[in-house]
Amino acid sequence: MLKTKLSREALLTTACGVLIVLHGLPMKIFTVTPITLTLLVLAALPALRGMLTVFKGAGVEVNFRELTVHEQVFFFLDGIATQQAWTFYAPRADEQYLGPAFHHLVKELVTNNRTRLVARLRQWLDSPEPNLRWFAAEIIGFFRIEELRRVVRRHWEGADWNRTWEPWELNCVWASARFDAVPYASLREALLATRNRDNQAWILRAFEQMLAAGEARQEDIAETLRELLRDGGERAGEVVALLRDCPTLQGIAAASVSVPTASPGVQSEAMEQPA
Repeated sequence: MLKTKLSREALLTTACGVLIVLHGLPMKIFTVTPITLTLLVLAALPALRGMLTVFKGAGVEVNFRELTVHEQVFFFLDGIATQQAWTFYAPRADEQYLGPAFHHLVKELVTNNRTRLVARLRQWLDSPEPNLRWFAAEIIGFFRIEELRRVVRRHWEGADWNRTWEPWELNCVWASARFDAVPYASLREALLATRNRDNQAWILRAFEQMLAAGEARQEDIAETLRELLRDGGERAGEVVALLRDCPTLQGIAAASVSVPTASPGVQSEAMEQPA
């Protein structure tokens, strides 16, 4: 029992350390930012638990000596989730990868403290903070938390697809699609329904991300691309241009889609497979 407890506390510290390194990698000169400070405090939680009785800050009082390991992880989640759009996958633009240590920490909650995690995710989905909503959807979708399947769907169902959606809303669509009997049917329907270029770009990059993770079927995506590009015209040209940022999808389209030649100059250049 003691060994298990110590290993979880070590994981908490390790996860924070890894995230500090990942956060600093893009910087030519490492700079202490609010995210770095948050991670440093969270990395020190096991030590603080033994040294301090009570910590007060930002209107929150924490009694470290009374925190269980799972409560420490929840404290960690609350501290980090507002900082950025975190992902369990290879990150797209504006996302930050969490890594295997953090994945293990959240999996511990899913397995051993599920009721409390579900309650916390409900709170995050109703929060005014976009990054909390994003991260709630990320956890719900990645771990397929069935209890929140309908809840996450209510955050996007029936909305106007032609407005520019916020990233957390699109991540809710992705999370819902993880439960579909036909893999990612909801995401496919959204892509076919929207004429908004930002929405289309986000969804195409999501498919690219799922293919890279081995969690989507190439044949399903090829069928979606065929439907998008079948009739040519302005919409097909827009989608073909967006595929330049999705090399795997671009390759699938080049191999399986016969693109009409309404705008051959633009389309033929965009449909060339990357070198």
